[in-house]
Amino acid sequence: MAKYQAANGRRPYEITLLIVAVAAAGFNLRTAITSLPPIFPDLQTQLHLSSATLSLLAATPVICFGVVSAFAAWLNRRYGEEANLLVALVLLTAGLLLRGAAPGIMLFPGTALAASAIAVLNVLLSSMVKRRWPERAGLLIGIYLTALSVGAILSSLLSVPLYRSSGGSVRLALGVWAVPAALAAVLWLPQLRYRTAGVRLPASASAGPLPVTAGVKEAGYVLLRLPLEVRDLFREWLMANYPDRYRHVFTLIRDMRGGRDYDSQWGARMKGTGPMAWMIGRRFEIACEKLGLNKRRSKLTTDHFAKPKRSGQQLSLF
Repeated sequence: MAKYQAANGRRPYEITLLIVAVAAAGFNLRTAITSLPPIFPDLQTQLHLSSATLSLLAATPVICFGVVSAFAAWLNRRYGEEANLLVALVLLTAGLLLRGAAPGIMLFPGTALAASAIAVLNVLLSSMVKRRWPERAGLLIGIYLTALSVGAILSSLLSVPLYRSSGGSVRLALGVWAVPAALAAVLWLPQLRYRTAGVRLPASASAGPLPVTAGVKEAGYVLLRLPLEVRDLFREWLMANYPDRYRHVFTLIRDMRGGRDYDSQWGARMKGTGPMAWMIGRRFEIACEKLGLNKRRSKLTTDHFAKPKRSGQQLSLF
């Protein structure tokens, strides 16, 4: 079973940096969207936008969410959550800067770029929280959702006052929200040092792809199985050695076993089901691809099996 880097054993300042980074990222998840509607009348007047154009502008974030979110899992498998989240924050900053610098021509492209970055943040931020700090995932997700709400409320409340106090500057009213996004990107930099532990494969494959005639050529994995009395033995061992992790471990197991401790259904018992099991499988596939494994699958054959000619000769096979 793939192992994930948890918060256990970390120094207090590392936890603090994680909380601050997640809260800062969460704050920017809606500012690019909720800052627009309050100044729609002013945008319509200064940029000569029609009602249909404003409606399309309002729908742009929703369209981007639906399209870009489908690629978030693929990006995660290729580059990892921390790196993707940093790039998303940088793109969010760029989108906000673009539509603030030249709202006449970059209003739609900037909004689309910012919304696409938010779509990636929406998908990967919560999954990273669960991986990095599983024991307190609920607390950290609560902090990030609170920051999201605060950012959405403040951007909606301050858009009109900022527009009026700047003398009717659309550029300032739109571009000012790039500042907290850029700050969030800076605060995210320390998180790049953390990576998913990955999948452990044979040492003979660790040096990279090998000739097809030498070393390990195929690899597979089996998700933790707890059939019959094995479940009780595992429970006792877990309670005796890691009682503080007991609840979390069995929560993950049940998430991958259809809500049960074990699922013996054919086709599911070896790999499991659900998002977590799917993620483990995809990460294993990526590791195999990087190491040059499973490029060719050996086919089982019975061509070399010879039935004993006489009864009683079965043991000669061994």
